[in-house]
Amino acid sequence: MYAIIQEIDSLLAASRDLLDADEFDVDRLEAWGAERNAIFCRLIEGNAALASADTGIMAPEIHELLELDGKICARIVEKQRRIAAQIATARKFREGLSSATCHAAQLLQRFA
Repeated sequence: MYAIIQEIDSLLAASRDLLDADEFDVDRLEAWGAERNAIFCRLIEGNAALASADTGIMAPEIHELLELDGKICARIVEKQRRIAAQIATARKFREGLSSATCHAAQLLQRFA
């Protein structure tokens, strides 16, 4: 029981560190997600042990962890939106360059 509390404390620390970072590093985010999944799998597997234990000890930590998860997910979604906007802008720019290149080639052919 106490091992899972230590794991949750460790995950809380990792979640806070991740949230405090200016930008999400993909490798760090993947490592955090893998650790989080492993801990929650162990929590689910140990459900019988938790039922007989004092869950009041873990409830505040789980609640905080879920709040941090929500904030991390919101930042990921916002980052995805910014990247999507940048991709759309790059596509428009590429299309504009493509059109300009065609016009420039036609102009050069007229002068030749």
